[in-house]
Amino acid sequence: MTRPLSDLLDVHRELEELFAAHQAALLERDFERARLKLEEFRAELTGHAEDEERCILPAYENLETTSERYVKLYYGEHRKLLAIAEELIERMAKLPKEPSAADIIAILDRECFFKDLMAHHDEREKNDLYRALDKHLSEDERVRIWERLEGL
Repeated sequence: MTRPLSDLLDVHRELEELFAAHQAALLERDFERARLKLEEFRAELTGHAEDEERCILPAYENLETTSERYVKLYYGEHRKLLAIAEELIERMAKLPKEPSAADIIAILDRECFFKDLMAHHDEREKNDLYRALDKHLSEDERVRIWERLEGL
């Protein structure tokens, strides 16, 4: 039996860990490591969103139980999350060599908003998107999706 598509949610935990490593480096004033971790996070987030948009969302859209509104929501959330991740990288690039506590707090405040958006997005994917796919797709359909994802 093919593993459930919800196994793809493991990447969400990896993304959380990367973001936490970025924030830890930021608090430790290791700005180069913080920047690198944030860029690594963005790359992983981009890859995950692209995989979902190529393989997962089209399958979800074809389910009879799917609302077009939810499909648009997932695409929109991906765009918004990626735009904010890019904004955070730009903010890191604009930090002075010796940033004040206020400079760091301003970034952390924006990151708090971002983390909330990520958490809501993750919950929607877990409770709707992947649950629906695991419930309604046939074994053959899941196999094809896994093969396509592994080929990317």
